[in-house]
Amino acid sequence: MQPGKLQFKFIKLIGLAVLLAAVLSGCGQTPAPTAGVVRSLTGHSATPDVRGEVMGISQTGDRVSAIEVEGALTAETRYDRASVRITDNTRIFLLAENGYTPASAGQIALGQQVEVLFVGLILERYPVSAEAGEIIILPGSGNPAPIPEPTPTSVPRWVLYEQALSQAILPSEGLCEWEILGVAAREVYVFTLCKVRAPIGSAAFGPAVIYLAENGSIEKVTIPRDGTYYGVDIEALFPADIRDKAYQPDMDGPKAEAHIMERLKTNGPPLIALAGTPLP
Repeated sequence: MQPGKLQFKFIKLIGLAVLLAAVLSGCGQTPAPTAGVVRSLTGHSATPDVRGEVMGISQTGDRVSAIEVEGALTAETRYDRASVRITDNTRIFLLAENGYTPASAGQIALGQQVEVLFVGLILERYPVSAEAGEIIILPGSGNPAPIPEPTPTSVPRWVLYEQALSQAILPSEGLCEWEILGVAAREVYVFTLCKVRAPIGSAAFGPAVIYLAENGSIEKVTIPRDGTYYGVDIEALFPADIRDKAYQPDMDGPKAEAHIMERLKTNGPPLIALAGTPLP
């Protein structure tokens, strides 16, 4: 690696900003995830906090605000029962034969099987009470509400970007902060910092390319390989006028890390969304 050039980093520590600063100054390397691996965009968490049947639904006005979930405790889940709050930030998907479709809280029905990933504080009573970061409506159960034809505006654009980046970079669903380095045709060049949804856990940062379909949907995300292949992949993936930014980004590492840690509590949007930056 040439001095001062940043390679994609995959770490298992909480001090992201410290490591980011160290790498930018030319310090040692840490193994990266397998290069060039493209993971499908699903928005699904592999390790839900609770999986079970929807036993109760609470509404505030005409809006579903909470559900009661009850199921079996398994090696994959943490709880067998939970009172789950649903907010405007909760991401909801329907699992079908052709993959995951964005859904709404109004499509949750009694008797359905769901998987829930918590976010923020968990009240350790019985059943536990927590806010839902993500809900997956599982197929073949209950009496699902009609599913509307999905549109590009079904969910905020930043949610789709974050899902694509975290699933291409991390071993499990997580949160990302990113800056756009440039856009060419249907390719969006970014520098990103992603972290799994845990106070201490895997994280990664580096440049990536987001490939868009003709209708604007995200097709895949590709990251450069580590080691001796890094420079080769940067040359191949990034246009000449963007390569320097890929090597030396302007991203404020400490600020991005601090915001990710805050989002673990609030489930709010990333900095790029708060700034109102348009996403192609």
